[in-house]
Amino acid sequence: MSSSRPTQNYLEQLLGQADGTFKALTASQFITAWNNYDRDGNGFIEGKELEKFLKDFILAEHGAQGKTISAEELQALKQRFLELHDANRDGKIDIKELAKLLPLDENFFLIFRYNVPLESGVDFIRIWKRFDKDFSGQIDVTELKEFLRQLIFLSKPRVEIDDGTLREYADTIMKIYDTTKTGKLKLSEMSKLLPVNATFLNAAIKKGSRRKLSGEDVKKVLKVYDKDGSGTIEGEELTGLVKDLLAYYCVEYDINDLEDTKKALLSSCDSNSDGKINLRELSMILTVMADETEVKNILCSRKASKRSL
Repeated sequence: MSSSRPTQNYLEQLLGQADGTFKALTASQFITAWNNYDRDGNGFIEGKELEKFLKDFILAEHGAQGKTISAEELQALKQRFLELHDANRDGKIDIKELAKLLPLDENFFLIFRYNVPLESGVDFIRIWKRFDKDFSGQIDVTELKEFLRQLIFLSKPRVEIDDGTLREYADTIMKIYDTTKTGKLKLSEMSKLLPVNATFLNAAIKKGSRRKLSGEDVKKVLKVYDKDGSGTIEGEELTGLVKDLLAYYCVEYDINDLEDTKKALLSSCDSNSDGKINLRELSMILTVMADETEVKNILCSRKASKRSL
């Protein structure tokens, strides 16, 4: 015999005993809560998932057991909720946005507080090389633990995290960001944990697509990537530039995609074959990358997953 039961409000069990506030969640509790709402596993709480989370969140937060929310009320709440909490305005809740909504273990929360994007892919590559100890092109759990330890230390220098807790943090982060389930983080997965603010590069590419890219635009891009002031982009500077170009066009990419793209760009645009990119060659790269046909020639011949152009 079947019985009709109301849909369980998962967040009710996270309420405190006396004051009706949420309890602090451990890392493992947080990932369980995330998986409860991100039912399709795409890394976002959106659509019906978001509506379910929103109803549970509002009702649990206000202790409104048994109360229902009308469709009209839900849409109004959803709009207001996204205005307040959807930082990147994509109509979805990602893992970092959820971390700011639910109270987490204080030290674990510090990982998600690192939300000031790096200036460019050069900074990302320098950090990546520092923690990819075995030069495998992937970050494993041991390497991730050391990264998280130092990330927490930067926020709270006097905090010491025991190895068991740190392992729990690393395992949780791996479950969140390891979308390919390899037990290791590739470049694109680590980029979600350590974002880069490359809006200046994206703007230059868009200007190039409209044939409005100026010499000043190219100089601004060169200045960001030319860390040593040599007047050219080379070595890890070039690797960082290519990483940001991949991030602009591709959903997923790894170290092999990075190396293949760098070779393709040097082959196409390094006119004097010195392995460096000067101002004129950078202008050529930005022009090439603004051309949809050329981008497909460079990127679509490889096995990286691409976003729609």
